[in-house]
Amino acid sequence: MITDTNSREGKARQLLKFEMELEAGRNVRFYSEISPDKPNYPFALQTLGQTYLGLESWVMADKALSQLLKLSPDHPEALRNRGSAYLALKHYQQAIDDYAQAIMIDPLNSENFVARGKGYAEFGEFGLALDDFTEAIKLNPKSSDDYKFRGYLSVQTGNHSLAFSDLNRAIEISPLNHEAYLKRANAYIGLGQTTLAMEDLERAINLAPTNSDYLYNRGSLHFALSDYNSAIEGYSGAILVSPLREPYANFDPRHARPYVGRGKAYLQFGKPEQAIVDANRALRLLSEMLKLYHPDYYSDYKLTIENQMADGFQLLGDSYARLGDHVLAEKEYKQALELR
Repeated sequence: MITDTNSREGKARQLLKFEMELEAGRNVRFYSEISPDKPNYPFALQTLGQTYLGLESWVMADKALSQLLKLSPDHPEALRNRGSAYLALKHYQQAIDDYAQAIMIDPLNSENFVARGKGYAEFGEFGLALDDFTEAIKLNPKSSDDYKFRGYLSVQTGNHSLAFSDLNRAIEISPLNHEAYLKRANAYIGLGQTTLAMEDLERAINLAPTNSDYLYNRGSLHFALSDYNSAIEGYSGAILVSPLREPYANFDPRHARPYVGRGKAYLQFGKPEQAIVDANRALRLLSEMLKLYHPDYYSDYKLTIENQMADGFQLLGDSYARLGDHVLAEKEYKQALELR
C-alpha cells in the first residue's frame, strides 16, 4: 500500500518537522538581531552557527562561526562546528585543519578526534580515520557514537569482523542509537543478508520516523529486492518528510533522490506516466538548487546535482521508450549523456 500523505502518521511527521523548523526559525530571527556591541554577541553567533548546522544551511553556519572565531580564535567547539560545515561543503582540507586546531586546544575531548576521523574518512584517508576513531574510543570508551563511527568505517573498508563488533557494542551501550542500526543494516547489505538489514532499517525508522534518508534507504532496499510496491511506499515516506520549506529550506540534493527512486519503481510497476511526473518533479527541484548554489562553495555539489539530473533525464527517456515515444526518449537520453 502506498503511503497516504493525509494519514495520521503522515500528519504527525509533518507536524513534528514543522515545529522543529519553527523553533529553529525563531532562533535565527532572535539571535540575528543581536548587534556586535552587545555582551552576548559571541553567544548569539555560536547559537546561530549551531542552528544553521541543524538546518543543514552550511554556508550560513560557516559565516556565523567564522565571525565567532575572529572574536575567539581558540574556541574549540566553534572550530569543530565550522569544520562540520566545511565537511558538508566538501572542503575537506579546511575541515581537517579546523579539527586539528580544535585537538591542539582540547586534546582530551573525544568529539574532536571523531570529527577529524570523519573528515579523513570522507577524504579517503581511511588509516588516519581509523586512528582518530580509536583514539576517541580510548578517551571515551562508553560512547556509543564513537564505536558506531569506527564500525561504519570498517564496513567501508571491508573489515566486517571489526564492523559488527563495534556496531553491536554501539547498540549495546545505547539501544536507542538509530544511526547504529542503520550502519549495521548497511553492513548486512554488504554481506547479502537482506532480511537482517531490513530488520535493522525498521528499527532505525521506528526510532527516527522523520529521517528522510532512512525512509529512502528502505525504499532502495525494497527496490533491490524487486518489491516495487513497498519501494514506492518507502520513497513516498521520504518525500513526505523531506525538509524543503521556505525560508529555511536547505536545498540539499539528497531530497530530490526519492522522486527519482519512486519514478523508477513506478516504471517497474508498469506506470510510466507516474514515473514521468516524478522525474519532472526531481528535475524541477534540482534545477532550482543549481541556481542557488554559489560556485565557490558548491563545486562538488554542482557535480552531485548534475549527476542526479542525468538520472532524472535517463528515467524520462526510459519512461517515454516504454510508452513507445522514441523521439522524446532519444531527446531525454541525449540530455542525460550531456550531464554524465
